[in-house]
Order: sequence, then C-alpha cells, then structure tokens
Amino acid sequence: MEIKKAYQEILKVCNKYNIEELAKIQYEMENKMYFIELEEKYGLKISNYISNNSSKNFVRINEYLTIAIWGEEHNRTICNIDTQPIDEILLQISFPTGAYIFGDDYPKEIFKDFFEELKSYNYKYIDKINDNLYFTLENSKDIFNNFNEIFKKYLEMYRNNYKQRQIEKLEKELESLKEENK
Repeated sequence: MEIKKAYQEILKVCNKYNIEELAKIQYEMENKMYFIELEEKYGLKISNYISNNSSKNFVRINEYLTIAIWGEEHNRTICNIDTQPIDEILLQISFPTGAYIFGDDYPKEIFKDFFEELKSYNYKYIDKINDNLYFTLENSKDIFNNFNEIFKKYLEMYRNNYKQRQIEKLEKELESLKEENK
C-alpha cells in the first residue's frame, strides 16, 4: 500500500504541473499503477515479472505469457477465429514452436497433454493452429498464477521419459538397419 500511495502522489504532482519533462515519469507511474491494479483487482501475481519495457498496452511476462489490449484498432488480432476481440485486455499464452518448447525431439504427446491442461482453465479465444490461448483478465488468475508449476510438471515429464524415447528411437533405427542388411 505504501508503494501505491507513493505512485499516486507522484502522479498528482505530474498532473498538477503539465511540464514536458514530467511526461516520462507520469507514463511510468501510470504503468506501475496499472500493474498494481492487475494484482489487486485480478489477483495476478505480476510484480515479479515486470520489466522496464512493459507498459499497460503490452506486458511481457515471459516468453510464453503477455497481457495486451487486443483488437484491430491496436494492430493485434487473433488468427483462425471468426469474431475478433474489440479493445479487450487479454492474457495470451503462446507456443509458436509447439512441442519444441520441451525439446528438439518434438514430444507431441507431452505437449498435447500440457496444452489440454491449459485449455481446462476456461479460455475465451483459441488459435489452434498456432497453439495460442487467450483469457480475459477476470478469468486469468488461476492460469496465470499456476502457469510456472504446470510448465515445470510437463518439463519434468519430458525429462523423465527422454531416455525411454531415445531407446525407442534407436531401436527403430536398429531394426531399420537390420531390415536393410537382409
């Protein structure tokens, strides 16, 4: 609460004195107030993720999560859906490389299970082709706050059965070589 109060006081000063040099400070304080609102109003534990590059128009949480205003007016549209959001603030969970997020051997089944679990958190929009999910802020608390644990769970699954997948792959190659040698 102390930080929020300090930001509010700084914003009051910036608003009171319409000086060009204060515009950057005002912009930063407005962004910081927005991040506080995301925590207080929506329950998103966001403060650990905010970088200096984030603004209330586009918040990059990590390589998979962003919060942004979506709609044609903002040059952000969702592929492969019929009705586009209009001025909607959404949490996007995006995996443009698909199963490669877990490893170079592209573990499709692990990724499929992982994505299905993420879908169970009641998304609003989905781009199935590009593996993107979109959640309203009102509906994003659980997925946002649990994402890292969910990701770790599937990453651990990937690591635990990596050797078994490699054995199966090598056995297939060996069998193929034996067939060729006959």
